[in-house]
Amino acid sequence: MSTREYDNENDNSNVIYFNYNNYKFLFMGDAGIEKDILNKYNLINIDFLKVGYHGLNTSSSKNFIDSINPQNSLISVGKNNRYGHLNKEVLENLKDSKIYRTDQDLTKLDGQCIWYEYPKNSKIIMPEEFEKECKEKNSNKNY
Repeated sequence: MSTREYDNENDNSNVIYFNYNNYKFLFMGDAGIEKDILNKYNLINIDFLKVGYHGLNTSSSKNFIDSINPQNSLISVGKNNRYGHLNKEVLENLKDSKIYRTDQDLTKLDGQCIWYEYPKNSKIIMPEEFEKECKEKNSNKNY
């Protein structure tokens, strides 16, 4: 999703939106260009948001999150990282979204499927075809 060329290198990072089997995905990269994105694109009711810039306070403003209304959000952040990534304000802004954090929830990345420790009775959020393919490739995994 391009809005224009920016002076800040992070704002020029890839922002990707796609719709797959009626699931809406938005990957924010390290861009802090939320206002520009909201002004140019009609993004509402996002099923899956990859939170921008590791949850730093320059990403995921209240206005942006309220506008896109993500059902599920993934924050890629290292445990006890030295950069101070993952701002409490961002977590507050995402309070109505199911939040997955790589420092707490990610258990394995095998190049094809991302596996999480899910609470009992929770649903794995992925299109059925992909879920079936992951199960077949990794039949020893428990869902």
